[in-house]
Amino acid sequence: MLLGELEGSGIKVNVSSQSLPGAVVTVGSDDLVGIINGLIERENELSKFENVAISANVQYLGVSDSIIIDIAPNGRSAEIYVPLTGLRKRFEGGSVSKLQTMVEDYLKNEGSAEVARLRKEVNRRSQYGITDGSPSSSTALLAGTLLKMSGDAFRNQDAMQGDGPRSQIDFEYADWSASDVGGEVFFLRARRWWKVSDRSRLLVSLPIEYRTLGAATIYSGSLGLGYQFDLKQRLEEQRWRASVTPVGGAIFRGSEKLGAGGGLMSFGGNAHVAFKANACNELSLGLQAVVYDGIPIRYEGFDLDSEVEQTIAQASLTWDCQISSDLQLRTFLTGTDFLEDAGVSQFGSCGFSLQKRLPEGSEAAISVSLQKGETFEEVSYRVSYFW
Repeated sequence: MLLGELEGSGIKVNVSSQSLPGAVVTVGSDDLVGIINGLIERENELSKFENVAISANVQYLGVSDSIIIDIAPNGRSAEIYVPLTGLRKRFEGGSVSKLQTMVEDYLKNEGSAEVARLRKEVNRRSQYGITDGSPSSSTALLAGTLLKMSGDAFRNQDAMQGDGPRSQIDFEYADWSASDVGGEVFFLRARRWWKVSDRSRLLVSLPIEYRTLGAATIYSGSLGLGYQFDLKQRLEEQRWRASVTPVGGAIFRGSEKLGAGGGLMSFGGNAHVAFKANACNELSLGLQAVVYDGIPIRYEGFDLDSEVEQTIAQASLTWDCQISSDLQLRTFLTGTDFLEDAGVSQFGSCGFSLQKRLPEGSEAAISVSLQKGETFEEVSYRVSYFW
């Protein structure tokens, strides 16, 4: 069903007709092309508008007035207007099916660049933009991957003193919501650290994610890389230590039904400073800046987001408390700021983890965290194993 349940849909449409004053129907969908086809056919709840001209106002990923579609009474002609980009295009078809084919072919071929421009503008306004501008977007996810990869390697140096590589795997489940939309997240990440010298290490992180948005699904895979160098090592008599890490990475993410997503690459760096107050307590500060650029990708006829230009700055504060010889409590607070236009310009996250040391230098941990930004909220639960 292309048009149907309103609640939880990524695309919502208000449909009206001057021929039927006061008659307004609001429907939802998670299929951008499908919703236009459903409007042309006057499908399901829209059957009351049969043989009259209709006007449809499309709310795409939470952004009102993204697309306005006017359709003739016979369903053989239509005009699409995109206020966010200024596009206005009229289609004349000999039948309903021909009109549907014309519109779909335009969106996936000649007009694909216009669809990409629309998504760019939506990213600047949406509370749950897929590629950029929101806490659940590709840019935010990759920034979090790079900061956590470097921060964990910095804080876990005591467990990484051997010559061999160290590895970690994380599984995470989260529940998220933004305005009247929400979904679930399943997240798997593998990380590996290689000791290069007594003062440096190579870091690699490979996360994959499956996220739902209403009935739509969003898939992503990414790669994070870093080379961490200790500016100041902590010796027995010293309380301070510090490191810097140039970082880079790439992420590929998208939703076929929503017609959104794309590939991004990033470059940046972060620095971490830690102060050991006593044998049981250490406080650390992390600062990071990352810039992004789009990677041109074409999928299922759509030109995906290749014009993303974003810079993200982050700051994190972490407190490690050694409860016993084999049990540690870690609490953290992180702030994220989009320096270019974004639907959610700032958001924060906080949480805690309990880490248990196991035989032969391995560790296990459970974590809970909350991410919050304007109407966006995500609660996640993670289990980790380090060896």
